[in-house]
Amino acid sequence: MTAITTNRAEFLFAGKAEFTLQSKESLAHFTYKLTASKDGQMFFVALLGQDGKQYAGCIPADKRTEFRTTRRSLIRRDHRAIVALEWFLKHLDSPQVEVHHCGRCGRCGRKLTNPESITRGIGPECAGKATSTARAAVAPVQGSEPPPNYQTEADAESRAAWDAHDRLHGAA
Repeated sequence: MTAITTNRAEFLFAGKAEFTLQSKESLAHFTYKLTASKDGQMFFVALLGQDGKQYAGCIPADKRTEFRTTRRSLIRRDHRAIVALEWFLKHLDSPQVEVHHCGRCGRCGRKLTNPESITRGIGPECAGKATSTARAAVAPVQGSEPPPNYQTEADAESRAAWDAHDRLHGAA
């Protein structure tokens, strides 16, 4: 794994980022995958480990410091990996944490070979696209309203996030 030493946010929110966070103090580490929804309004978070990939929750594109669990989250909010991710989202540039990518572009998933791309975590073809995609991802969805069968805004957002997850992964 290679440490990201430049713009961490660009890599993390490029669309297909697979990375490990490691505390420099405790050396504890957790590996995640952030996948953008097709409409770019949400990033789905999975925890990767020996048990495979487990859906953890989502991060709204317009509130990138806010991790949310949903009804289908397989990992509790008080799990150490989720606590670490929530802290990191609020401290992206903290020198206390190292961010390592798995050698693949955070946007398209292709293997990185260019030294500058390896440092950035995004390939040369995707470097310009990642920035424009990131800007587009924060634009609000016009005309979207919560489903009528949900009582609160948080419930509606959770349902919308999971519906987007189902569409992205082809669930029935």
